[in-house]
Amino acid sequence: MCVLYMLSRTGPQQGDVQGCTLYAAPQQPLVEELARLCRLAGFYLDDGTLGMDIADVGWILQLVAREIGKLGGELNYGKTVVYFPSGVIPPAVRALGVRCIDSSTPEADRGFTQLGIPCGTDDYVQRQLAAIVQRSEDDCARIMHVLRHQPQTALLILRKCITPRFTHLLR
Repeated sequence: MCVLYMLSRTGPQQGDVQGCTLYAAPQQPLVEELARLCRLAGFYLDDGTLGMDIADVGWILQLVAREIGKLGGELNYGKTVVYFPSGVIPPAVRALGVRCIDSSTPEADRGFTQLGIPCGTDDYVQRQLAAIVQRSEDDCARIMHVLRHQPQTALLILRKCITPRFTHLLR
């Protein structure tokens, strides 16, 4: 028999029941400061949305990165999206390494995912929803192929995995 140990890294990890809360709680002073500085500031656990002038993006991101760093975390620029549909994003903002979506982005690619929900142009949303449906169908087909002779296990997977995922997608 082979045993595989997968060691957790420092801090909350993906799948931790309280991970998002433990990550987000110490950031409340930063959240309050961002709410004061930005036109729009909405946060849900470890996800945030900010609305500001395009000229302020650089220094706001530097502020966020610095303050999160003080708490032992880091701002993931690769998962950060700057969405500016009414103009072109300046080169200085693009140089930060964030995903940039502006009026020069093709219509079908003009969007992002917020809390697991695609947001953007109709073309983008339709394409993302089709991909979600396809992945779900593929997952169900794989499960049915593997578990067709194990109905009890299939029922447990349906109850504990697929049904909550489906409920999440319906949000």
